[in-house]
Amino acid sequence: MIDVSYIPLDHPAPLVRLDRVCKSFYTRHAGRLVVLDQVSFTIAAGEVVGLIGGSGVGKSTIARLIVGLECPDDGRILYEGRDLAHFSRSERRAALRCLHLIFQDPYDALPSFMRVRQIVAEPAAIHGVGTPTQRAEWVHAALEAAALVPATRFMERYPHELSGGERQRVALARAIVLRPRLIVADEPTSMLDVSLRMELLELMRRLRDQYGIAYLYITHDLALAQAFCDRLLILQHGRVVEEGPTAEVIEQPHHPYTTALVRAAAALSSSP
Repeated sequence: MIDVSYIPLDHPAPLVRLDRVCKSFYTRHAGRLVVLDQVSFTIAAGEVVGLIGGSGVGKSTIARLIVGLECPDDGRILYEGRDLAHFSRSERRAALRCLHLIFQDPYDALPSFMRVRQIVAEPAAIHGVGTPTQRAEWVHAALEAAALVPATRFMERYPHELSGGERQRVALARAIVLRPRLIVADEPTSMLDVSLRMELLELMRRLRDQYGIAYLYITHDLALAQAFCDRLLILQHGRVVEEGPTAEVIEQPHHPYTTALVRAAAALSSSP
């Protein structure tokens, strides 16, 4: 493994690197439960990386670690070559402003007591950036970019007045309002019907092209990942068992678990 404690100036660091990250949780009945074991991978600026695996393999834990909601037990999480653990408070705050997490369930992710304009403006309020006028402009632009048009039609609504697809677009607008460098999307399409899933992924792709946003796209759906991702990481039992360019992983899987996922996806796509 490459030593990333020092990265020469002529070798630009990836946007995010997980370096031998471990994470465990303690439960009353089972004791210590190892969720992640020596997980290492990178995400380059503007890259779409798919993190694939079944339920309970540690995908959401990785998401929470990257955006600072959890801390690793061991290993490092580096942002542009520097360990987040060694950032000053102001540096860490600035770095986390460039990272955003989209949750799986648009019904639970949006506060029911807030209007759409307040929800989308929340990251700016949390980080204390922008005047009220600037925030209003940012919210309008984010809603338009997330295909909620005209934005004025949605600003004063509450989440219960929106469809599931509209709620997830509001979540996406909130994610892009501060122009993050990385969005960690944790199963963002799983609560949507099939017709809306590809629409949301196409919208995310356009935002990547427009703003240069990188994505860590977390899913158990290999077919969706194949349509959206540049590179795939296959996670099993808290370890990355295979990674590579999407086409290569799909067409020439090496690990038995990856092979099983590919066959299952092919069987589902061919079924009536």
